[in-house]
Amino acid sequence: MDVANVVRVFMAGDLILGRGIDQILPHPSDPTLYEAHTGTTDARSYTKQVVSKKGALPKDPSFDYIWGDALDILSEYNPDFRIINLESAVTTSDSPWLYKDILFRMHPKNVDTLKSIKVDCCVLSNNHVLDWGYSGLEETIKTLQDNGLGFVGAGKNIFEAEKPAIFGLRNGKGRIVVFGRCEKWAHVPASWAATPDRAGVCTLAMVNISEEIQLLTEQVKKVKKPGDLVILSFHWGRNWDWTVPEYQQKFARAAIDVAGVDIIYGHSSHHVKGIEVYHGKLITYGLGDLINDFEGSINRYLARLSETYHYEWNLMYFADFNQENGNVLNLKMVPTSIEKFQVRRADKDATDWLHKQMDKLCKKLGAGVERVGDELQLLIANPLVKGEL
Repeated sequence: MDVANVVRVFMAGDLILGRGIDQILPHPSDPTLYEAHTGTTDARSYTKQVVSKKGALPKDPSFDYIWGDALDILSEYNPDFRIINLESAVTTSDSPWLYKDILFRMHPKNVDTLKSIKVDCCVLSNNHVLDWGYSGLEETIKTLQDNGLGFVGAGKNIFEAEKPAIFGLRNGKGRIVVFGRCEKWAHVPASWAATPDRAGVCTLAMVNISEEIQLLTEQVKKVKKPGDLVILSFHWGRNWDWTVPEYQQKFARAAIDVAGVDIIYGHSSHHVKGIEVYHGKLITYGLGDLINDFEGSINRYLARLSETYHYEWNLMYFADFNQENGNVLNLKMVPTSIEKFQVRRADKDATDWLHKQMDKLCKKLGAGVERVGDELQLLIANPLVKGEL
């Protein structure tokens, strides 16, 4: 295939840039926390816990410290488009959301952290962007806009929140259209849903899927042009669960068959999940966390979860698409680990585990994963689907 018709997209899992991560960046926020489940009241306790377990952190880390090996990996794979789920407000707001005790915020002066990995689109339709109130959301959006960072999935009303973000690709490769949605039941407070008169995120109840697909179809038809790649970002499902719920698969497939979506960019799980190729289109159900501060938690329950889900072991996802029909050509995944609040290339144990787990999970969805050196590659087992690429 002519390389001019191939678009490479980098998809990251959640980026949790608040709390402990924010505290080691050049401009830390007020460290006050309200974590009733652990009694933690100071975000610096996360950094202290890491230091006590793993040794000193850099004294004056730069904005890009947390990305570590991810910087070289991004340079090596050189994607045309980079999309991330921004699982933190970017704000100085001191108004925590009432009755919500896990709160993430990054100081706006640390926004260069996002710019250092050349993010094109920040997804805001998730369960943390309003952690610090409506003023926090407003400042998050303004900070991204002022720094030339695209975003989708939230706004000052439902019309802005449901509006797609449209990006012209470098080298004249056409456009990528991104819609941002979050599931109402994915730990998203009901009052976060944007309305005609209220700011918030674009939520779907996932109760009457046919009606929601019909609305999405109308929205896609209004903007999609020949050669466009349409991404539906969806923050959905429960945390800490390997299974793919039937309703998610039903919605994802209908979004492809009926609405004309090319890529389902699903996230929220905090650990890797299986990946499906359906009618040539890529569906991700959970991409883990590219970066988080969980290694600094004193939460014993979270520590036990690491033994099963290994939230510190993740993947960087690079997918190539045929721009003419939106079909996925290949998916390469680079194993990583989080160590001392920094993304690093995974060691042998982590890579072996990620390979074994992803192969098992993807086979349940009609695919598989093979290891090629230090890289994992998606295998498309269904010959009928493969022939459509």
